[in-house]
Amino acid sequence: MVDSYRGPIKPLKALRYLLVIAILTVIATSVIIFYVSFLVENAIYRYIVIVLYALAAIAFYLAYGRDYYKRRPKESRVVFVLCSALLSGFMISAIVVGLLGHPLPFPYSLLLFLALIAVGAFVGDKVGKKLGLY
Repeated sequence: MVDSYRGPIKPLKALRYLLVIAILTVIATSVIIFYVSFLVENAIYRYIVIVLYALAAIAFYLAYGRDYYKRRPKESRVVFVLCSALLSGFMISAIVVGLLGHPLPFPYSLLLFLALIAVGAFVGDKVGKKLGLY
C-alpha cells in the first residue's frame, strides 16, 4: 500500500485529508453551537469546549505529524511561524485585556493584535532556525 519512495497511495491520502477536514468541521461547528452556552459559565460546557479543542489538536497532529514535516521543511517553517504568530497575538492580547480589565478601543486593539502577530512571526522564524527545525 505504501511505496517507500513516493509515499501513500493518492486515494488513501485524499481520504485521510477528507477525514481530518470532516473532524475539524464537526469540532468547529460544535464550538460555535456551545459558545453561547459557554458564556453562561456552566462547567459542563467548559469541559465540552476543552475536549473539542483537544480533539482539534489531535486531528491536526494526525494530519500533519512529525514525519510529514521532516520531509517538507518549507511547510514546517510556514506552520511554525504561523502558530507562533497567532499564539503571541492571542496570548499577549488576552494578557493586556486581563491587566486593563477591559478591551482596548477597536482601532487600537486591532493594531496591537496585528503588531503582535508580526512580532510573533518574526521571533518564531528566528527561534525555529536556531533550533534547527527547518
